[in-house]
Amino acid sequence: MLPFLLLLASPGGEILEARLSASVAEGRDVAVRLAYRVETSAADRIAFSALEIDGVAIEELSAFAAETPLPVDLEPRSGRMRAGAIDVPAETNSLELRYVVRGGADRTEDSLRVRLPVAVLGLPIEEARTGLFSSVVDLPDGFSVIDGFPSHFVVSPEGSHRWELPLVPTFVAFRASSETVLLTPPRVVTTAIILLLVAMGFVGARGARASRP
Repeated sequence: MLPFLLLLASPGGEILEARLSASVAEGRDVAVRLAYRVETSAADRIAFSALEIDGVAIEELSAFAAETPLPVDLEPRSGRMRAGAIDVPAETNSLELRYVVRGGADRTEDSLRVRLPVAVLGLPIEEARTGLFSSVVDLPDGFSVIDGFPSHFVVSPEGSHRWELPLVPTFVAFRASSETVLLTPPRVVTTAIILLLVAMGFVGARGARASRP
């Protein structure tokens, strides 16, 4: 499954920035807000698509420009794809998609699995750059992310988890736990590097001692 999906571009515009926000609560459904900063010159009909991964479903999808509702046409589901189009007024520079991900969070007593499809606009990205896409997800108290995609995250002082990418991904998915996990994938990599450096230093020290008269 490809982590990125960009649609055939609509004429006369581009994606400048995308910001996803969501909050995982007690239930399995997760409400998502996806704010785009775009560049358009004329009234346009912008296509979008989302990949409904691992049995999740996107429902209650709506679009807004400056809190003004925009017409949205949803196509019938085709396999895992959820696609449609938004009628965007001329000179629109920002729009927001809001939807609910049914089954987006699976929770047990001490673990949490979250899968959030990203509705990707059918506009080009002229230049991939750090932070073009970011997502902020609030987790229940006591839970911390173990691993997922994107793989690198930052925890804010308020406890939110933030990811950044140079492109718009098709999904944000991760596992979280309320228990202390000693060996997460990033920690495994860091530990391996430290052990390698220690081993190299040990070998170097032995070689230096062996070379002394």
